[in-house]
Amino acid sequence: MSGFRILPVPETLAAEVRATLRTPDWGYPATSEVAVGYGPCRTCLRLFEIGKERRILFTHDPFAGLEPYPLPGPVFIHESPCEPLRDTSTLPDELRRVPMTLNGYARGRRLRAQEHIGNRRFEDVVARVFSDPMVEYIHVRNTDVGCFLVQLDREPAPESVENARSPIRDIARPVRCELAVQRSITRTWMLHRACWRRRARRTRRRQLRV
Repeated sequence: MSGFRILPVPETLAAEVRATLRTPDWGYPATSEVAVGYGPCRTCLRLFEIGKERRILFTHDPFAGLEPYPLPGPVFIHESPCEPLRDTSTLPDELRRVPMTLNGYARGRRLRAQEHIGNRRFEDVVARVFSDPMVEYIHVRNTDVGCFLVQLDREPAPESVENARSPIRDIARPVRCELAVQRSITRTWMLHRACWRRRARRTRRRQLRV
């Protein structure tokens, strides 16, 4: 398990930009061109084939829906619909060639950590940033030009085996309680029956003496 989850630009947002050539929520015009740089596409996270693939440039706020303070900037997507990123637990190998900086944010868009990847392993640097419990999410940016690439969220910790709720255990618990109650009732009834028998014997003895 990588310990993080990758959140590219949503497919729905990319589809709206392709259909309208406008920036959602902002209304700024988007532009289409043959790729003159590597990108990457913010939906599939593949690098562009320079001089071959067409791409759309539009304004995107990576803090939309997260924080009240916007920070819009330019991002690219493929002009034609592309296969979105499916494995959100692993950074694509080709994206690792891009110089990246990780900005770790606490709630309120408070910057808690900033790490340049350099020659280090991506996953190790992510773990270092997330080691601060105040960091809720990470924005990955291009170190050379500063533009937003992708967001990383913490991977929810799996429930431990000891604390995991088992359907069988949940069913067995009331059954065990019911059996315990039944045993208690049975023991009480047997005690009362034994007491009644002793009293009955004493009563018969008295009657014989009379």
